[in-house]
Amino acid sequence: MFAVYSPSGNQWRKLMYFPDDWRSLNILISTYDVYCADPAIVREMCQLGLRGHMASLFRHVGKKVLQTNLPQYKTYHSYINLDRSFPYRGLLMLDSGGFSFGHPDKLARLLRSPFPAIRRFAGLMLAVARLESQESEWDRVRFALLARLAQCLHLRTQLKLQPDIIVTLDRVMQFDLPYRVKSRRVLFNLTCARTALELYARTPGPKPLLFAVIHPLGPPPGSIGKTVSEERAAAFYARTFALQIKYLLRAEAETGLRFGGFAVGSLVPVTNYGFLGLLAGSLAKTLATLGVEGRPLHAFGAADRKAVFLHRYGFTSFDSNLHVVKARNRQIYDPATGTYKKMQPPSSCTCPVCHRHAPEELLENRQGVKEVATVLQSLHNFYTNHMAHLEAMRRLHKEP
Repeated sequence: MFAVYSPSGNQWRKLMYFPDDWRSLNILISTYDVYCADPAIVREMCQLGLRGHMASLFRHVGKKVLQTNLPQYKTYHSYINLDRSFPYRGLLMLDSGGFSFGHPDKLARLLRSPFPAIRRFAGLMLAVARLESQESEWDRVRFALLARLAQCLHLRTQLKLQPDIIVTLDRVMQFDLPYRVKSRRVLFNLTCARTALELYARTPGPKPLLFAVIHPLGPPPGSIGKTVSEERAAAFYARTFALQIKYLLRAEAETGLRFGGFAVGSLVPVTNYGFLGLLAGSLAKTLATLGVEGRPLHAFGAADRKAVFLHRYGFTSFDSNLHVVKARNRQIYDPATGTYKKMQPPSSCTCPVCHRHAPEELLENRQGVKEVATVLQSLHNFYTNHMAHLEAMRRLHKEP
């Protein structure tokens, strides 16, 4: 399970107060959030990589906190030890940011970036969106060229960040879009995956694992059981999954490299578990038929019950920002009841946060440190809620 955190907000700095609380936590970072971060942070990330930046920020923030004599900061002095190396040893996954790059207003923000490469990338993605929506005289060659240019520019930046896993650039699938637009998005995603693998083949030295993104393409869920039977819908999704996987396997054969795994997008808005099972079952069947069912398979934005459900179909990793969303609303997970409670730490909890911190620290509300408490709440929420669901997955493996 990967915990989603953003380097573009103040919360990122507050995390550095307590590196021992998340030293083994797997973290997913959106490349969009990297692009939106403070320019000094972006420069440092590109120079030192994500881990180098985190170690540098840990020392910078730690010195500042230790030099602060305000009463509300005194509690945190005991957690900061600058006489040792930065302790983080979890995995870092760099998401493509495809969901955010699908919003013109968010791309418009990047057009004001001080970095020419980011501005150019935003311009390319806006051009992709305009060309993608054309009803007639669609230029397929130009569309593929824009995809290749955007992926190359994007991947060069991602490689500078030195994560453990890089996800290829993608356009998110919205089930109610016209079919022509959805098929163009699949073309964009596959072109980007192939381009990334080709760039990997030309890049010397060790590199992060590269996960190719695939998306479900088929009839909208509202039509299944009405205008389209469930059997036909499942066959349609299986066929389009197969077309995507076969394309990626051909790219592997031609470059002599393998994708480190696959990542599946567009599952976040799916709340109907009958439809989710249809998608996951179609994909599992396709992967088994093509002999690639052993590859790592990541589900974007799948948390809690959805993660356990998808795990039954062969998904191996997941990510979520639910812990952060709940903490922003000052909601704290109670493992005894399985519910979130407003500003009420659990009476008994064995998570790493509650083991090291007094309940009062999670309830801190004084000026300047309220967000520090929010960070602790988010870490507690992640450990207690998501880890409980991971334990449910482990139990599934033990069942006969």
